[in-house]
Amino acid sequence: MNSEMHSVMANMVAHKNIEDSAKHLLDGDIEASAKHLLGIDEAEKEKGKGKGKGKEKAEGKAGEDAEKHSPPPSHVKREMDWKVAHSRAAIVTSVMILITVVLVLAIIYISETTRDVVHSMLGNRHIMNPLVDRPEPNLYRAIAVFMPEDIGWKKWFTYSCQGVVCVIMQLYIPLTLLYQNMVEFEVVGVKQYDSISWAWWYANMMRTLGLFNLAALFCSATVHEIVEEADNDFCLLRSRHVRFEDKDRSDVLIKFCNDLDDEKPAKRLAAADMLRKNVDPQSYMLMPSKSDPEKGGVETDPIERLIDQLGMITWEDEEGADTPELAEADEDVRKAVIQALGVLANPDHERGKNALEAHKEHETVEEVRLEVDKALLAIQTAGVKPPAFQRSPARSAWQHMWVSISLLITIVVATFLEVVVFLKIMVLTASVEEVTLIIMAMFFVNDLDEKVMKGQPHLRKLYWANCYEQSHFRKHKPNWILHLVKGAVPIIKIIQYLGLIGMVSIAWKDRYTGEMVD
Repeated sequence: MNSEMHSVMANMVAHKNIEDSAKHLLDGDIEASAKHLLGIDEAEKEKGKGKGKGKEKAEGKAGEDAEKHSPPPSHVKREMDWKVAHSRAAIVTSVMILITVVLVLAIIYISETTRDVVHSMLGNRHIMNPLVDRPEPNLYRAIAVFMPEDIGWKKWFTYSCQGVVCVIMQLYIPLTLLYQNMVEFEVVGVKQYDSISWAWWYANMMRTLGLFNLAALFCSATVHEIVEEADNDFCLLRSRHVRFEDKDRSDVLIKFCNDLDDEKPAKRLAAADMLRKNVDPQSYMLMPSKSDPEKGGVETDPIERLIDQLGMITWEDEEGADTPELAEADEDVRKAVIQALGVLANPDHERGKNALEAHKEHETVEEVRLEVDKALLAIQTAGVKPPAFQRSPARSAWQHMWVSISLLITIVVATFLEVVVFLKIMVLTASVEEVTLIIMAMFFVNDLDEKVMKGQPHLRKLYWANCYEQSHFRKHKPNWILHLVKGAVPIIKIIQYLGLIGMVSIAWKDRYTGEMVD
């Protein structure tokens, strides 16, 4: 509109200039006529300018309209398509991962519930006990209960070195496996579920279900191992020997006298050792503290019970001939009984001296014969009341150190082994049998301290004897063990479910071959 008005005004100005120029030319004024003609040119120029500006504005407006309705450039379109595609892929991947995790957990929950129902129908109780009566043996606890004066410097040093080597091996093996796995494989991102088929997803889910169930069994066994370790350590640190000031001391010692006939060599060894340490030679008869003989026992002569252990028995061979042999077959028990007689019997106790001399004639082990000589020499002196058993600070520190090592090694090794198991499953390229072999190897590493103990029957016997000697509980409980386990067990469970998420979401690649692990 503005351009049209500008053009009309320019035309009017041009016509007026022509009329004025004609008048001046008739009057003979040529200069004024020329000026009016120049004004016409200027008007034409103004008119041209107005038309040019209007055309430019029209062209600009048309260009803007065309720009609005034209398609975007190719590089912009590609970028937009890439963002949309990746957004859709991320949504599909997240949903598929969530569905896989939920389905696997649901199936595992159903299987665990079914297993609990079957166990309850069969009458099986839960395998975890809140507290054990006697701590089960492992290498660390066995080292914890012995000092050089108990087993000698040579054995003490040998067992201590074995404990140090066992600690190194239990830490070295899982750390080495973890390091090898991280060196050989690397994480390359998240698994892409948008480009797979339903058949592949179903096969992958079933494979994940089987492997996770296998790993879950390992985690359950790991939790059981930690709880059992805590129970044993708690019981060991809480137990103590009988003391002279205990009110039931006589009843406990009478029970030890009865244990001399027990079928377990460790119990007989503990009984002889406790009678040597706790019976007063000047008043060695043991009187029950309770009036009811069935509850408190009867009056017992510990010396006579020890003498009976050094007797002889006869048995018929296959030809019907009587063959004599020692009543006590265990060498360590015979030594403990002889040492106890050397402490309790006095010079007037002829039966004790005669029993030792008769035993020496039939004894075939030279070390035991030397103990008989020492006991006969000790009987020549008057019996002296044994000192009260006091646990020295060094013994207490030694015991707490090795018990702490035992518990911490169990927790740390179990945690690392669980991580290694899940990493091995994530990068598995072979069959499921390989994972089974790996988990069996992990069980062996986790129980290495117990496996070493099973290979040393003599150390096991000495350990059980020490445990049987501890018949009372301390006033103060080692509650720090329970607090430590309460923090460790949830960590094991968290790693278990994080491992499941990693199995279905993390993509791995072999660093050396470049092969992707699905």
